[in-house]
Amino acid sequence: RLQYLRVIRRNAYRLLRLIDDLLDLSRLDAGGLRLNLAEVDIRALAATVRENSMPAALARSIVLTFAAVPSDKRVWADAHRLEIVLTNLIGNALKFTPPGGAIEIRVEDLADGVQVVVCDTGPGIPADALPRVFERFFQVSSGEQRREGGVGIGLALAKELVELHGGTIEAASTFGEGTTFTVFLPFGRDHIRPETIERREAAVQVPHGRRRAEDPSGVTAAVRDGLPASPPAGAPAAVLPAVSDSARRARIVLAEDNVELQQFIRGLLVEEFDLFTADDGDEAWELVNRERPDLVISDVMMPGRTGTRLCNDIKTDPALAATPVILLTARVGSEATLEGYAHGADDFVAKPFHPRVLLARVRAQLKLRALGLQLAEREKLAVVGTLAAGILHEVRNPVNSILNAARVLAGGNATPDLAAKLLAVIGDGAQRIQGITSALEAHARPAEAGGFALCDVHEGLDATLLLLEHRMSVVTVHRDFAATARAAAPPGALNQVFLNIIDNALRSGASKLFIATASDGSVVIVRIGDDGPGIPPEVVQRIFDPFFTTRKVGAGTGLGLYLSRKIVEDCRGRIHYQNRPGGGAEFVVELPAAKAPLAPPAPEARGAG
Repeated sequence: RLQYLRVIRRNAYRLLRLIDDLLDLSRLDAGGLRLNLAEVDIRALAATVRENSMPAALARSIVLTFAAVPSDKRVWADAHRLEIVLTNLIGNALKFTPPGGAIEIRVEDLADGVQVVVCDTGPGIPADALPRVFERFFQVSSGEQRREGGVGIGLALAKELVELHGGTIEAASTFGEGTTFTVFLPFGRDHIRPETIERREAAVQVPHGRRRAEDPSGVTAAVRDGLPASPPAGAPAAVLPAVSDSARRARIVLAEDNVELQQFIRGLLVEEFDLFTADDGDEAWELVNRERPDLVISDVMMPGRTGTRLCNDIKTDPALAATPVILLTARVGSEATLEGYAHGADDFVAKPFHPRVLLARVRAQLKLRALGLQLAEREKLAVVGTLAAGILHEVRNPVNSILNAARVLAGGNATPDLAAKLLAVIGDGAQRIQGITSALEAHARPAEAGGFALCDVHEGLDATLLLLEHRMSVVTVHRDFAATARAAAPPGALNQVFLNIIDNALRSGASKLFIATASDGSVVIVRIGDDGPGIPPEVVQRIFDPFFTTRKVGAGTGLGLYLSRKIVEDCRGRIHYQNRPGGGAEFVVELPAAKAPLAPPAPEARGAG
């Protein structure tokens, strides 16, 4: 309990400092911020801020140096406001400088003023982002470049406070090498606008350590906006339960860059689930690929990959797409929620959240995942049943013919003419079985490395028709095939799409199938239509939804078309439904055309029609 109270206190003061900054910005906007002017020794002020920042620098193994030539020159300034400026600049450098790096603070006298330079050996700022670093709420947040958290007001506030003093602040950076901020403050006070000066000026300089004295937690402003705070002296280390090795427990990857919040969530979940924690989006992506978790919980505004990008990467990877993702976000409003859902998020939890709410949503997503896997398995078994019935029907007749012919030949009483006819029957039956096995092989053929292969669409359609031929005795198939139709897709998965569509057509009672292909070299188009009753207009928008079916209860899982669309979209294609001219249903599948030539397919039996 004491450890949680310390966490609450530290974050309360962090929030208080953020509120102070926002209030300063609002006063600046309203023209109500006044400077409490005094003659300030900026060298002593910079040295004090550097001293207050040393614990954070030591914690990150960063060398923080200060250099200044002794001078008795002073500047007219509000010491408290300048402390905020220096604290923000040094704190920003601490956040972005990697462990083992260096930060230098220099104070230099110029002819007409004093110059303060803060330079670091961090990753630098991209050239296109450099002009915007002083904008309010702007962050270098393009994936890998944003290595630390924050809200994007520190530099904006620093710029406006410096300009209120009649000074200037500039940023220079070489991407990949480091960043330098330079503050210039003129001597004298004539350059400061009279309306910005507090009428009751301070007789003495404001103490440099004011903010630190107001913060009994020991967390200085130098570690603001997400820097890890050193625990108070003598505070016991947080002890978290060990993660169980039980394989029966759900596996969860937790990505959260705030150390305290990460530990809190881990403590909440670790007794029930196996937890794998990551401090940034890139580490989370590695964990997801290595551990194949049952669920991912991710902060949105994360270092490295953002939470939305991590979610998008998971959902666009066929091997990971079924993994549910819960996003944690401090952003409110429908826009943030819609953005997350657009990247495939399964649920949102807004910060701050009640622990029971997060736990309940985690359990709910895991139950939904388990149910989805069970239904997907049922769909696979249903497809296997369809294939098995087709194989049984198609193989039984030629096998019986072969056995009967062989039995007569074995008797030794067949005339030469009869023997020749019986051998022809055996040959025909064997070729028929060979055609069926070739069709089955084409239907279930694995893709090449990476999941994709050069797929002959016509071969896949013919193989599917052959496997369903036992159900097509009264069905006429009309083909209108292009000269070639080669797509870049996993053949087995693509044939599954054809099987689902044609199976639905046969179940509708159709007596005619219309299958056409076309290709312009970049796209292959497959149209599969029928003369059945079609799909009622009121349900057309739902046919690709998971678990939706127009069949009787228990007669279908409602996953066939949903999985078909997913397969096609994973192939970078699209599938849609339309009413067929003259009545009936028609599904249109568009796929990227294969760019490399295919070897000629082996001869095989074609389906009915």
